[in-house]
Amino acid sequence: MRRRTIKNMIISVVCASVLFMGVGYAYISETKSNLGVADGNASLNVVFTSVKAHQLQDNLAIDLGTSIATDAKTVTFDVNLIQTGDKILYTIEAYNQGSADAVVRNINVKEQTSSDVSGNKADAANAVKYVVEGLSEGAVIPSGSKVAFTVSAEYDNTAKVEGAVQKRVTVSLDYKVAVK
Repeated sequence: MRRRTIKNMIISVVCASVLFMGVGYAYISETKSNLGVADGNASLNVVFTSVKAHQLQDNLAIDLGTSIATDAKTVTFDVNLIQTGDKILYTIEAYNQGSADAVVRNINVKEQTSSDVSGNKADAANAVKYVVEGLSEGAVIPSGSKVAFTVSAEYDNTAKVEGAVQKRVTVSLDYKVAVK
């Protein structure tokens, strides 16, 4: 009788283990699809296609041309602001060349250099404020489509510096596969 009880317990443990592994596999498979794991042929490739700069004066946008560098993955431009209150808008277009929809994780706006202005260096580093509009974290860029957004650079009215400010700025996008 004891032998039969041990045998039944072993069979019960094996059956419970198989059931537990099956449920675990189904859960992991569902979790992976929710994390945006695409099929083997899907690709992400969001590139910058155009940039235009406009200076705002008396609520009018003056075209500054397109003397802006782009290497498809980043956009680099010089910000030259003369006095507090000056503002330049950069209209940037990005195109999703990949076969999968892309979700924006982050829009990176980073200063590379800054010219000397009168005032201390900490104040000079914060003299220009950047605002991104038209694209935000979580936005979806469908495969094969373009999206336009603006980055504005404004010489802060409360800046404790004097004189012109010159900065080199780089914009890049961090993105992932969109979950359908």
